[in-house]
Amino acid sequence: MASVYILKDPINNQVRYVGKTNGKLSNRLSGHIYDARRSPRASVESMGGWINKLLDLGLKPLIITIDHDNEGMILIWEKKWIQFFQEYGCDLYNQPNFDIRMFQRKHMNGVH
Repeated sequence: MASVYILKDPINNQVRYVGKTNGKLSNRLSGHIYDARRSPRASVESMGGWINKLLDLGLKPLIITIDHDNEGMILIWEKKWIQFFQEYGCDLYNQPNFDIRMFQRKHMNGVH
């Protein structure tokens, strides 16, 4: 079972990122933190810069599961949640041009 999760800012409670994982949320958060620390000069406007800023304050992003499904469907749900939060006005670090049709062509060929 795969999960869709959000990263929230612990300072203002804003949703900043929507992601997916097949593993434990704690491991996924550790991966985001590891990636941010590998880029200590990341722009404040980037996800890595945001995470580093929080870490410098002794804080971490909050990670919360918002959906579950099988691995084949989780990319579709991730996209729908990204779209939902963007339409709600959240300033997400996600790539804005994720094309669900590319996923469908790549993973759904021959599936009826």
